[in-house]
Amino acid sequence: MIIGLFLIILLLCVGIVFSNPSFSLTINFRDYQIYLSVFTFIGIIISIIWLWAFCLLPFKWIRQLIGWHQKSKEERKQSFLAQVLEALVNHNKEQYPLLVKQAHAHFETTDLSYWVILALLQPTEEVYQKLLTFPATTLGGIYGFLHMAEGMGNTTEMRQLLESLPEKEKDILWVKQAYLHLALMEADWAEAFQYLERLKKLLPKSEYKRQKACCLLMMGEVDKAYKMDDRQAPIILAKAKENPEKALKILKKAWEETPCQEIYQAYKKALAGKPDSEKMKAVMALVKSNKGNRFSLLALADMNLETRNFSKAKEVLESYLENYPLTQQVALMMAECERKGWHHEEVALKWEKKALNLQEKSGWICTHCDHVAGKWEPVCPACHMFSTMIPN
Repeated sequence: MIIGLFLIILLLCVGIVFSNPSFSLTINFRDYQIYLSVFTFIGIIISIIWLWAFCLLPFKWIRQLIGWHQKSKEERKQSFLAQVLEALVNHNKEQYPLLVKQAHAHFETTDLSYWVILALLQPTEEVYQKLLTFPATTLGGIYGFLHMAEGMGNTTEMRQLLESLPEKEKDILWVKQAYLHLALMEADWAEAFQYLERLKKLLPKSEYKRQKACCLLMMGEVDKAYKMDDRQAPIILAKAKENPEKALKILKKAWEETPCQEIYQAYKKALAGKPDSEKMKAVMALVKSNKGNRFSLLALADMNLETRNFSKAKEVLESYLENYPLTQQVALMMAECERKGWHHEEVALKWEKKALNLQEKSGWICTHCDHVAGKWEPVCPACHMFSTMIPN
């Protein structure tokens, strides 16, 4: 730009010289008169231009330095964001507090990126409130408050937050899922069934069938639930309870697919009143397809204890301990064998002492959060996921 300006002035001056070789410039200042020839005038103009360029040179260096600093700062930001992503992907929660502290160094508190990082690593009510102030993250803020309300079981606030969404946002997957969770938490099974139908095309087929069958069970439609999914233990147990004549057949079929303590107890209850020999024969037939399974071994041991065949019961329990860790239930069964079978009170007391130091692992466990419960519930009390409780 400066070179171009210099050339234009130079061409003008040359034109003046050729058009008027005797050109001179007279400058009157108070009582002084200054006479400049054309060549002197051209020299002064050129000197001014070069002086101007020389004075601007440091500013050019400063601009380059600022540009380099900005580029370096952006590279550090990108490196930091990569660390955040890696920690999230690897679920490395130990790094979260350190990354939150580092976020202060890389971003201003007015920067949307700063609040998004905090929402991912250390979400709080303040963070979600801040997300609501940015048009691009309003939904994120609502989602955060909804998650907090769900964690506290506050269904009223959940409904208010969902109703505050514009109609066009209510077709989003997580919004539909939130409505489903709300209906489940309120035990409104008919409404839950309707929302589940809206999610039919968005859910994996197996998950949709499992949840629909569970809804039908809670609505009292046991037969429909069993036709939809005959592998869920709660549905199997309900079906067997409603059909005492076919209970043994239903439970035996289920045992081949899903052996568990609850199915065995229902099977044992269906055998009540039959002779011991018939009970033992029925249990032997039950566990025939999966003899090595731990629940099969526990079932055999329990039936041998009930029929007072203590030596066989102990043999089965010893076989169990060769393949599986000691549990409270097994320790108590060993104590019963020693006490009732051979009157070994001291040995029985030792087993009972071991049982006191063991945690009972029977019951139900959530496949989503590993929460263990003593009884089956359609919605996990810990993570509020639907139809995730299975026999443990």
